[in-house]
Amino acid sequence: MALTSVVEQWWDRDISTATTDEIGLDELAHRILRGGLPTIALPISSPGQRPPINEHPALSNYDQGLRRAAYIEGVLHLALSDTRVVHARLLQTFRYLSANPARILNVNRAASESGVSAATIKSDIEIATSAFLLQQVFALRPSQHQTAISHPRLFTHDVGLAAWAANASPERIIHEPTLRGAFLEALVFHELSAQTAWSVEPVDILHWRDTRARREVDLVLRRSDGRAIGVEVKAASSVSTGDTRGLTALADRLGPLFHLGVVLHTGRFTHQLDDKIWAAPITSLWTRHSSKPS
Repeated sequence: MALTSVVEQWWDRDISTATTDEIGLDELAHRILRGGLPTIALPISSPGQRPPINEHPALSNYDQGLRRAAYIEGVLHLALSDTRVVHARLLQTFRYLSANPARILNVNRAASESGVSAATIKSDIEIATSAFLLQQVFALRPSQHQTAISHPRLFTHDVGLAAWAANASPERIIHEPTLRGAFLEALVFHELSAQTAWSVEPVDILHWRDTRARREVDLVLRRSDGRAIGVEVKAASSVSTGDTRGLTALADRLGPLFHLGVVLHTGRFTHQLDDKIWAAPITSLWTRHSSKPS
């Protein structure tokens, strides 16, 4: 049997019900702070910890911060030929936008809080996006006749960079539920981005919200034929049908194009919540599974 990504299994509706390990708060904080960029994703040490023999030495949070700052400044240096003042302003904008991952972008609010013009914020976002520091996740339009919501959601290209921008520490991630929830969603987004990048068919990652009904879905995977998988991220170890309101609303809106809904949680068990909606552990995203024999 061939190994396949979890996302490909979702498209096949091949949902593994194997029990996985529950992700604890300590491990979750570690994954978020470490990120996934190869050049800077070295293990983070604890005070007094000694690295195992024949492994890379662990870095302190301070050293990790220095590496990330150097990485971002190096990228901006390559992306810009302007003055140090422009570099400093763009770095400030990046940190402001990255400190709250998955947030809906409001350009006017960002401009007011950053003390620059809306045009400057838009320009900075374009530069950071082209330099692969930020990624915009646009809204799903179920109908071509609908007006697209103008506010995309913003993610950094690595959750570790977002943690650096927010001055996050293990203690803050563990004890601040709102911050932990935003970083958890960013962690899921990056894992889904990695898996969809080598999918059999091209996949767009979007988000969806109905402001009138006050329903939204964190992430939507859509293929070129219009079929979509809705993904909700919950920073909790258990899920109930009450956590599927957004997915149910999206299913009603999309009709037969709604392929599947998944609520990812921090617990151990996979179970079905509705005809097309499942609850699954976040750890299943990086657990290797074998596809069904053809």
